[in-house]
Amino acid sequence: AALPPLAWSAALPPLIALAWFARGRRWLFAATMAVCCLTAGFFYAATRAQLRMDDALPPAWEGRDVQLVGVIAGLPQTYERSVRFEFDVERVITPDAIVPSHIALTWWGNPAKDGQRGTQPEIRPGERWQLTVRLRRPRGSANPHGFDYEAWLFERDLRATGTVRPRSSGGGNRRIDAMVHRPAYWIEATRERLRARILQALPDMPYAGVLAALAIGDQRAIPADQWQTFTRTGMNHLMSISGLHITMVSGLIFALAYGLWRRSARLVLRLPALDGAVTATGFGNSAAPTVTSGTPAQSGELFIAGVATFIGETVTQDAGHGWAFPPNSDSQKAVAGGNQVNAGTGTKIFAP
Repeated sequence: AALPPLAWSAALPPLIALAWFARGRRWLFAATMAVCCLTAGFFYAATRAQLRMDDALPPAWEGRDVQLVGVIAGLPQTYERSVRFEFDVERVITPDAIVPSHIALTWWGNPAKDGQRGTQPEIRPGERWQLTVRLRRPRGSANPHGFDYEAWLFERDLRATGTVRPRSSGGGNRRIDAMVHRPAYWIEATRERLRARILQALPDMPYAGVLAALAIGDQRAIPADQWQTFTRTGMNHLMSISGLHITMVSGLIFALAYGLWRRSARLVLRLPALDGAVTATGFGNSAAPTVTSGTPAQSGELFIAGVATFIGETVTQDAGHGWAFPPNSDSQKAVAGGNQVNAGTGTKIFAP
C-alpha cells in the first residue's frame, strides 16, 4: 500500500474559493465546506502518516549496538525479569547511526529477592539516560484475526523495538539527569507516582490493576487473566476508558469555560457564552494530551470544536443539551487500520 501523492492536495484551494463565493447559498456553502473539511482532514492524516513512516530504522542498523542519549517517555512496565519502557531519543552517540526518535526498549534483569541485590534497573518517567541498545524494525505476527502488533506500534509512534545491552563499553548505561522538565514528562511522572501509591495501598488485591487503569489509564497494569475475563464477558471495551476520560475532562473544561465566558461582556457580545464554551472545550482538550488516559485524543476534541464552530447556535437543542461524537483515535490509526469511531462514546454538553 502507498499513500496518495501530495499533488492531489492542489484541489483544496479551489474548493475553498468555491465555498467563499457560495457563502450566500446556505446548502451549497455547507456542502462545499463539508468537502473541504474532509479533504483537508484526509491530507492532514496522510501527511502525518508519511512523516511517521519516514522516521524509521534503516535495515543496515538492525542488530547492531548503538549508543543513545534520551528520556524515559512513559510509564515503565515491570515484569518478573524485565522492564519495558518507551524512550525518546535526543542524541545518537554512535557515529553515522540512524535511529527513530521514539522507540520501545526492554531491559532484562532479576528483581531483588531475599536480601540479594537485583540486577533489574529502577527507572522513572522523565529521567535522562545514556544507553547502549540493540534495535530492530517493528515486526508482528501475521496470524488471521490476531493482534496486529506492528500496527499497534505504528499507532503509538514506536518505530523500532530493542533491548538494552547489560555490559557495554564507552560509558555503559547510566542515568544523566533525574528529571527532564517538560510538560509531557511532568504528566508521566505524576501518573507514575499515582500508580505507585495505588499499588502500595493495595499490594495483594486482585483489582489493584483495574483501579490503576481506571484512575490513570495504565491498562497494562491489568493482569492477562483478567483481560481474558473482560474479553469473554464483553467488558474489555469498558476498560479501554479513553472515551470516559474525554467525557470527564470535557465536562470540567466546559463548566470552567462557560463560567468565565459569561462574566465577560466583550466575549458574550462576540459569541454567546454557550457556543463559546463548547468551542473552548474542544480546543482546550486538543491543546494537551489527556492527563488521565495518557492517549492522544486530540482528534476527537478537534472534531468537537469544529462541529461547535460550524453549526453554531444549532448545537444547543430545545431539549437543553447537545451531543458531539468524536472518533477515539488519532489520525495515524486510519492508516494503520485501527480507526474505530465509537458512537457510544461522546461528549455531552449541558445547557444551564
